This record gives sequence, C-alpha cells and structure tokens, in this order.
Amino acid sequence: MRGRVHPGDAAHHRPGVTFGTARRGDKVDADPHAAAAASALVTAAGLGNVTVREGRAEETGLEAGSLEVVMLRRVLAHNGGAEDAIVAHLATLVGPGGCLYLPAPAPLVDPLALAAAARPGGPTGAT
Repeated sequence: MRGRVHPGDAAHHRPGVTFGTARRGDKVDADPHAAAAASALVTAAGLGNVTVREGRAEETGLEAGSLEVVMLRRVLAHNGGAEDAIVAHLATLVGPGGCLYLPAPAPLVDPLALAAAARPGGPTGAT
C-alpha cells in the first residue's frame, strides 16, 4: 500500500490509525518549511518507508497510478484557480481500486451565535 502523510497528521493521530504499516508513504508540499517539518517528523518517528519532497499539488512528480490512497487535506480552495488541474492530477496518481480524498475543513461557526441560538427563545430572545 502506498499513501501520503501530512505534517499535521502526527498531531491529529487517532488511536488505531497508523502510517507506519503502509508499505510506502509520500508527502509532497510546496512550502519548503512544511516539507522540512514533515521530514523531521518522519525521521523522528523512524518511518523509513515515508519520503518527503517539495512539489506542487498539480505537479507532484509522483508516478501515475502508483498510489492506493491520495489525500489533499484542507487546502484545495486556496489554490487560486488551479483546483481543477490539482484534482485532475491527483486522480491520475490513484491506481485501480484506490481512493482520492479531498476533505474540506468544517465551516467556521460563531460561538456567540451558537450560544444565542441555544438560549430559550432562540437568537432573538422571543418567548
């Protein structure tokens, strides 16, 4: 199995989910500082089966059809009109039976609006 690792994955690690059992993992990031941070995390975790490289989401340099799982997390909407090219490229990386995941962040919610809505009478205070 080949997958990818995001530098924030270690911070968001969930019990029962591990990247160390994958046969291969690839992390690509356009930001050299993020790539360096991911590389440091990979080294510290002893993950010899994970590589980190600098690259763009629409031109990763990874081999077409070589991955079982590809994930672009939380950044698709921040690519200045390159979204279609990014998704098209990432789809080429997925081999037969593989999956492309494009999770988006949860929408921002105003905690004061939530508190007002939960109040008896709703946000207007009417009873």
